[in-house]
Amino acid sequence: MQAFERNAEYLKNELRSLKNRYIELKGDQKCEECMRSIFTEEFYLFPCSHCYHKSCLKKKMTSLKIHQDKLREVDHLDK
Repeated sequence: MQAFERNAEYLKNELRSLKNRYIELKGDQKCEECMRSIFTEEFYLFPCSHCYHKSCLKKKMTSLKIHQDKLREVDHLDK
């Protein structure tokens, strides 16, 4: 029961802190892969502030021979 209470408290704190998390993008923000403006197509912004066009991220993951399950996870992010 104590583990449940600790987990519930942890989740409450995480949800509260989400309200204070944000990242500002510059108007000239570029895709880390192709170096074109990030705003030209769908993109992902990671907590480290790296930005990738969705298509560039998938190409990069494919070229690195990332497991197909991980590629499917990228597809599911926008659903």
